[in-house]
Amino acid sequence: MITDNYIFDLYGTLIDIHTDEQAPELWEAVCDHIAKELSQYITASNKAILTDPAKLKEVFFEMDRQERVALSKRLGTEHPEIRIEWVWERLLSDKPEDRVRPKAEHVPLPIYEFEDADETVAPMHLVRLGNFFRRTSRDVFRLYPDTLKMLQSLKRKGKKIFLLSNAQRIFTREEILELGIAELFDDLFMSSDKLIMKPDTKYMQMLLDKHNLDKAKCVMIGNEIGSDIKIADDMGMESILVTDGDFSKIL
Repeated sequence: MITDNYIFDLYGTLIDIHTDEQAPELWEAVCDHIAKELSQYITASNKAILTDPAKLKEVFFEMDRQERVALSKRLGTEHPEIRIEWVWERLLSDKPEDRVRPKAEHVPLPIYEFEDADETVAPMHLVRLGNFFRRTSRDVFRLYPDTLKMLQSLKRKGKKIFLLSNAQRIFTREEILELGIAELFDDLFMSSDKLIMKPDTKYMQMLLDKHNLDKAKCVMIGNEIGSDIKIADDMGMESILVTDGDFSKIL
């Protein structure tokens, strides 16, 4: 069967990236950013969190965990994907630790998507904070050497190219635009829009259904066996494992 549709993972597959969200310097920078750019959100109730890098880090990851547990229960999936702006919103709220009110409780079912989702979906101050956090956490960020050539080659051959990424829209969209590959995709699926992530097959099925794709004519390309390759296997779809930007099986 001829492959007409190429479904790509993003990070570690097309983009070479490394982040360190544990680095003390990151949390110090975030506290400084909040003090300078978002001081209006610092109150007597949340000041102890927002001005203490170690405390902010601790509470951030605990809130992230809470949101994922709540969403998993709400949607009945072992692979929930929150929108990270929910965590930032709680952190900037009055008495953030007392506001255990995961936004997942208010998500309408079935799982939905934003038709024209972009950075305006979340309040801009949360988008800016999320992007600051992401940029500051990165120490490697670039396309693999053959990424652009490979994608352009597929387009010249008339192939459809889709993104199916476990990713947060508030910063992933900016990163794809920055690296100049956004226009090469026929559609961009980011897990934060759909509220589930690979390897949940419902995530892949959304893409197939939206574009009426025959999975026998699709291939999933990614760098993670437990995520990219597993979702393809569970769907009965062909897959290609790539590592370190080696696209020799595609080019």
